[in-house]
Amino acid sequence: MPEPARPKLLARVVGFATARPVTVVLLVGALVGLSLLALRRLELGGSIYDLFPREPGPVADLAAYTRHFGGREELIALVRGPDPAQVERTTRALAAELGRSPLLKEVRSGVEGASAASALSASLLLLAGPEVWPAIARRLTVELPAQVSRLRRLLLTPIGIDPALVTRDPLFLAELVLGGLEGGVDRQSGLYASADGRAALVFAQPVGPSSDGELCARLEQLAGELSRRFTREGASVDFTGGHLYAASMAAALRRDLALSSVLALLGVAFVQLLFFRSLRLLPLSALTAGAALSFTLAVAALSVGHLNALSLAFAALFIGMSDDALIHITAQTRAFSAEPPAPRLRLAVLTVAPATITATLTVIAAFLCFGLGSFAGLAHTGLLAACGLAMNLVLALVFFPALGTLLPPGPGPSGSTLIDRWLERLSAGAQRHRVVVLTVALLLGAAALLAARELRFGEDLTRLAPSGIAPALTDRAIARAFERDQSRFIVLVEGKDLEATLAANDRVAESLATLSRARGPVSSFLTLSRVLPSRATQ
Repeated sequence: MPEPARPKLLARVVGFATARPVTVVLLVGALVGLSLLALRRLELGGSIYDLFPREPGPVADLAAYTRHFGGREELIALVRGPDPAQVERTTRALAAELGRSPLLKEVRSGVEGASAASALSASLLLLAGPEVWPAIARRLTVELPAQVSRLRRLLLTPIGIDPALVTRDPLFLAELVLGGLEGGVDRQSGLYASADGRAALVFAQPVGPSSDGELCARLEQLAGELSRRFTREGASVDFTGGHLYAASMAAALRRDLALSSVLALLGVAFVQLLFFRSLRLLPLSALTAGAALSFTLAVAALSVGHLNALSLAFAALFIGMSDDALIHITAQTRAFSAEPPAPRLRLAVLTVAPATITATLTVIAAFLCFGLGSFAGLAHTGLLAACGLAMNLVLALVFFPALGTLLPPGPGPSGSTLIDRWLERLSAGAQRHRVVVLTVALLLGAAALLAARELRFGEDLTRLAPSGIAPALTDRAIARAFERDQSRFIVLVEGKDLEATLAANDRVAESLATLSRARGPVSSFLTLSRVLPSRATQ
């Protein structure tokens, strides 16, 4: 029977690799050099929205809300201290320092000019909703003596009070009308300050987007310098924002990618030394896996352009699984130890090639199925792992035998090793007591299924960023200082223009008001309609 076409072609390719090993090695080396040039375009970090499901739903809406209102493209400074006066001085000095930086084009630390209450004093009664009028009535009747005493104390205070606050808002209507709005503005200083004055915010607009890696690095350096300087002067200053997240995520991803890759390589090397006892096998495996990894990273750079928190895991997955083909080829060379290096490797590759190709293609197909899921980041991970395994398969059949011809793997231990004897005894014992082994395996499997019933899936996709990086710590500190309730239900209203959006927002506010009456499912709500209703509503 004539040989099938595919083995003939494979035999020619492998024969060429073992007959012209220098040519093959130089060709692969040149391709690796080209791939390294493409790696300059690869970014680490990407967008956190790659980790969100792609289909419409609450998580996609949360991503849209964060894009619009999350301050992803702002640099945010948090100033904290035990003394409100010190916090105010540091906040103003920090805002002035940020305003001088060429990396920032706009800095806001609060409402400029008049105090917040004075700025809205002419419109306070117009902004008052139905729930405000009963409170106003109480202040004009039951609480009036207390309000008079409060005004008298303020007027007699020798320092610190804004006269406009007393004359234009004597009943402190701003407390009622604006009191429910988040992240308040201090009515005396005009700063974006917490209720106790011990925390304040400064917002700055960078000159470029967070996709500019160089700008992110320079902003991270600026934030570090200012934080150290003002912290030494008595107040704590921390920074967050999309640009700092991008810089911190990139640094964390680089560290994790390097650590996982090095540990995976060391683990593979340890296993090879343990079972094959050949130091010459290590450079063969490392060079083959390194070439395949560089090709795969080049594909990532040219296709998507970045690695995110999920897709960086492909490197460790790839290193762990790609060594299978090399181990089978190396083990098979022991069966042809009497042959010279080139024929020995050629026979070993052709012997294991059908099984190796079939096994690798099944794993590749499994990884490609990741693309059928809802998560873009997981689909990217599957694509890179499948691509890496395909590259490694080609290199194992061509590059590895060429390298092995130049640097043949060692013959291995001559006699039976301790591990071999232990495995032989284990196998013999399992055969003698196969009923016991099967029974124990079934019992353990049943117990595992029972334990798996308690498995729960993570819900908080917004906290996939490393929890220990500086911007994440600052975000949690801001939430503690300015957000009274972090378990909120958010309604995102979008429209074709501003007026249509405001009108829709007014209708949502009416529905929420209905739900909040008579101990309904909504205890309280905050809405833009309180300060900016649509023209039709006005």
